[in-house]
Amino acid sequence: MKLQSISSFRHRVSCFPEGGVSLKYCMQCSLCSSKCPVARVVESFNPRRIVCDALLGLEDEVVFKDGVWFCLSCHSCLEACPMNVKVSYLITFFKNLAVERGDVPEGVVEEVKQIFKTGRTLSLSSAVEKRRASLSLPPPPSVNVDEVRALLKEFVNVLGGEREG
Repeated sequence: MKLQSISSFRHRVSCFPEGGVSLKYCMQCSLCSSKCPVARVVESFNPRRIVCDALLGLEDEVVFKDGVWFCLSCHSCLEACPMNVKVSYLITFFKNLAVERGDVPEGVVEEVKQIFKTGRTLSLSSAVEKRRASLSLPPPPSVNVDEVRALLKEFVNVLGGEREG
């Protein structure tokens, strides 16, 4: 990787308004990773490693690996950090960089397609509806699919029209 590329990535990250400046305060204590529910079960996901790679300007390691997509955005890392590094916000920023480059895992693309089609991440089966009724739960609220589609239009366009399906 070229030095100019590393410098450019680090500059872009540092300019991210929701936590880019906080990155430089990371002392690599690993509290973010120790509190992360995903890191406990997915060995390849390590918020501290993502922050370290970002500090080093290793764009390919941060943006082009599937690791950032495991983040649940639960903000446990953010709450644990003694230096107030906005880890979860930074990971969302890295996901957005990946989307800009069209580097999105197929599972995420399929979920977006499902949301675009139905307004929900999962289809409601008749079994689920019967179970809800047996528990005296109201039916799920209806979804304004057109509104959801309008919100997703930009994301789908970034991925390319062929994936819209």
